[in-house]
Amino acid sequence: TVTVTDDGGLSNAADFILTVTPVNDAPIATDAVIDPSIPTINDDLVLSYDYFDLEGDDESGTIITWFKDGVEQLEFSDQLTIPASATACDEEWYTELTPSDGELFGQPVNSNTVTICDNTPPQWSEIDDQHINEDSGENTIDISGFITDNEQAPSQMTFQVIDNSDPDHLGTAFDGYNLLVTPLILNYYTIAPIMLTLEADDGFDGVVTQTVNVFIDPTNDPPEITGQAELSTPEETPLTITLGDLSVEDVDNTYPDDFTLTVLEGDNYTIEGGSGGENSDTNPFEDLVIPNPSSGVFIGQATIDGTSAGEGDWSAAFDEDGNIAGAAAIMINAGTAYINMPIYGDDTTTPDVDEGMNAGESFTLKIWDSSTGDILDYPESF
Repeated sequence: TVTVTDDGGLSNAADFILTVTPVNDAPIATDAVIDPSIPTINDDLVLSYDYFDLEGDDESGTIITWFKDGVEQLEFSDQLTIPASATACDEEWYTELTPSDGELFGQPVNSNTVTICDNTPPQWSEIDDQHINEDSGENTIDISGFITDNEQAPSQMTFQVIDNSDPDHLGTAFDGYNLLVTPLILNYYTIAPIMLTLEADDGFDGVVTQTVNVFIDPTNDPPEITGQAELSTPEETPLTITLGDLSVEDVDNTYPDDFTLTVLEGDNYTIEGGSGGENSDTNPFEDLVIPNPSSGVFIGQATIDGTSAGEGDWSAAFDEDGNIAGAAAIMINAGTAYINMPIYGDDTTTPDVDEGMNAGESFTLKIWDSSTGDILDYPESF
């Protein structure tokens, strides 16, 4: 739907009908493998692979090119099998496969290379340190990119973990060439690595090992409120709720150090001075002041960490009982932030309501930083 508006403020709307036309995606070939991986002079070479097409189109026109000792073998083009009679000892064979759905060709992929009558052991490359989170369940690490073999693809090898430096805290297993690692103890994390020794076996006496370090990284678990103090206050009398009124368990942090208490909106009460914590996404001071004839004006400049406060920031004054006695938006002039805030006294004609300052009382100045939501207290009272 689109709307056009003229300079007089009148507008009209219309709907467009958008038709998304399908586009044919190229197919994908994976896991191209020649079997057997170590053929004898009497073995046929058989190519297998997986074909995938996003639209579900059938395979049609796939190109299969065989190479012997690096030379294309035209007589075996598009064949899945090379007869044993066409091979000889010490020859190296592989294929290049380009999948097709009859309209588009996908990216070519190469199979493993096989040597007739020969085998070489696989080779590991260095495996990067692996990191998993505490309490994260089973994690999968694909190690196929860290091992190569002239004859076998990773899917033709068998893998196992032959040593684990900390089996009490980390479970291990293999699913094909995927290493499965699982933290076993709740809320447990490591500083030092857990060392695993991996073994790869090509099935033809080619057995090699490699080590990998696994770290269980800590995560911040949420605190749990386990109890609370019984609170009461006379009607129309404010009550201050603090972190000390709650019993809290936190496996990662020390309560109440650096914790924030937030009082949420609810029925049958109002919140004075913001959310009750030291941070508020919405203006915590606006519309909380009760004006009355007894008032004065507080004037000053407002800076936050040495920088002028910004547009949308507010100041507020709180009396010694925690009642808000004044609040106003920060005024910006020529890049300087000014406080021009009325502060109200307690109206003697309404003895049941504390609207503000009483004789001899000091007030605390607070600034709400609208860009961060922080509520900042001035260190001195007035």
